Amino acid sequence: MAAPRAIVLTGYGINCEEETRFALTQAGAVAEIVHINDIIAQPQRLATTQIFAFPGGFSYGDDTGSGKALANKIRNNLQEEFLAFVSRDTLMLGICNGFQVMVNLGLVPGLTPGVGSAEVSLEYNTTNRYQCRWVDVAAEAECPAVFTRGVRRLHLPVAHGEGRFYAPPSALVQLESRRLVALRYIRPEGSPARGE
Repeated sequence: MAAPRAIVLTGYGINCEEETRFALTQAGAVAEIVHINDIIAQPQRLATTQIFAFPGGFSYGDDTGSGKALANKIRNNLQEEFLAFVSRDTLMLGICNGFQVMVNLGLVPGLTPGVGSAEVSLEYNTTNRYQCRWVDVAAEAECPAVFTRGVRRLHLPVAHGEGRFYAPPSALVQLESRRLVALRYIRPEGSPARGE
């Protein structure tokens, strides 16, 4: 079986692309770091790629909100190509700011297929402060996400100013009924965190 081809996005304000490429290579992919402007110039690259990764950072300085400027650049220049990419049997990964980009593109949670308007949002933290700490999460066994397959729980870092997930009640019902919640916050001993 041939190794999957992966693109790790880079651009203004993006960081951690080297680490992301390394992790994908360690997992067996042929990964390359590609600037957003090069993808716009050669959008056909997406047709031969199986994995697309949005690393973290502060794309375009987050001047208009976390991940919004990069999401708009993609929407305005690559919407059809990204629509074709997600309609194939492909994987997409968003890390930190990359996840915020995916939310702004409407790729997450993916209740409506395609690239378009955001269905949910990542709001300012309730503390109105930047949060940088370690959290515990439990994986939902019935979630179809391939990235959490075989995972029971994780202790992982969070660092964000706009990381509070918000979804309208109708979207929350769909997320639960379609088993699209991949991870839930828990306390260190394993009980539900309940927003704490």
